[in-house]
Amino acid sequence: MTAIVAPVSTCGLSARVALILLVFQGGTAAGESPDAVSFLWREAEKIVGVPVLLPSTPALPDFSQGSITFRPLGRGESSSTEIYLRLYIDEFSKYPRSFTRAVNLEWVAFVKGLRVFHDQRAATYLRYFAAGTMAPAGGMVYDVQQGDLNEDYMRWVLHHEFFHFIDDHLNRGIEDRAWAGLNSKDFRYTGVGSPGSGFLDHPQSGAITTYATKSMWEDRAELFAALFVEKAQPRLREIADADPVVRSKIRLMVRILGRIDPSMSERYFRKRLGANWHGLDRKK
Repeated sequence: MTAIVAPVSTCGLSARVALILLVFQGGTAAGESPDAVSFLWREAEKIVGVPVLLPSTPALPDFSQGSITFRPLGRGESSSTEIYLRLYIDEFSKYPRSFTRAVNLEWVAFVKGLRVFHDQRAATYLRYFAAGTMAPAGGMVYDVQQGDLNEDYMRWVLHHEFFHFIDDHLNRGIEDRAWAGLNSKDFRYTGVGSPGSGFLDHPQSGAITTYATKSMWEDRAELFAALFVEKAQPRLREIADADPVVRSKIRLMVRILGRIDPSMSERYFRKRLGANWHGLDRKK
């Protein structure tokens, strides 16, 4: 997780976006299927309700620090861009528009060669805080080339990294204490990003993946992703059925999201997960 903080510009978002949009219609970035990319771009904005950026230069709105670097998409990335835009529409359309507005998601950018502090990354996020009011805003950045077009991985990354963006919206002191209090007394986060041994491998009580044991922030992001990726939900139900700590974390996660936006209440998750919700909120 990387939080990048910068002041909000006084320039309107629409003007900033116009400076860096790249339309896949002819030109040097046309690729093999420019019409499909252009169509999906419009569909993504219409369905999700958040501006989509395909930067034509290595720059993002309101951000000038050198900690994040990337390359604009070019001729060879039409196919991977199409795939990622389709997955983005599938996954981000699960969020009510009121929720993305509540967390102040201003834009989502798709790039290649993404690095944060020189480390290769599949995704990152930028949070801005307005001078004086400290009102949060910002956006997401996804690398269309990461994951070797592994759709399960890409779907997971879309949600996982978005929760880090959401997490910066929370009262960290209160939420961190509440989350930590759910772990057993002998539970310790490792502080290192150990690779998982499998999809939702449940290495110990309270953690649904090995990566979740790195920190409470990764723990929350992993659980959030599992609640939204359909392929993970049956396994999440199995884990929660056997692990009361995971069930407690699911209940807390739903309360956190419901406080941000009432449309993301338990009722939303009951409808979204269907049969896989049964037992997830069981207290004993």
